[in-house]
Amino acid sequence: MNVRIRVALALACSAFVMPLLGGCSLTAPAARTGEISHADVLAIKEAVLKDLFDFQKPKLHPWRPGISAYVIDDPADGSELARDFTGHHPPVTAGPAIVNDADENLDAATGKPVEVYAVRIRQISCDHATVGAGWRSATLVGIWYTYDLQRVKGVWMVKKRAVVGVS
Repeated sequence: MNVRIRVALALACSAFVMPLLGGCSLTAPAARTGEISHADVLAIKEAVLKDLFDFQKPKLHPWRPGISAYVIDDPADGSELARDFTGHHPPVTAGPAIVNDADENLDAATGKPVEVYAVRIRQISCDHATVGAGWRSATLVGIWYTYDLQRVKGVWMVKKRAVVGVS
């Protein structure tokens, strides 16, 4: 089948048939819509944070043993996401109770170093999401990734992680 015909059919299906069947739009805005549930948004953010935390494990990075907590910078969902990581080491908390020292981010209560994590959903459809996520341990020390996630049998899974910036 001609590529142009396939593209036209796909666009026609997504634009006209899927909404009639109660499906999602091809590219929903990052804001929560009626088509994407809050549970999906949380599941996407949780999958990305789990990948980031696993990738940043101190055993993989022995030069970072002094991190006392991971702080989630997400005003809307930070507390709920932190609860999902109860028992994690280092502990996961909701921000923004940090102090930006010249050299590192410090917990405002204890004065110990923390890493701040952020997840920003850029694009969502029924079974695919594009997400920007990263961490920083100081004002100019961190890394930012772009993630591609896919929903497989109802579970959001990371399919690709690409580095966007390092400072």
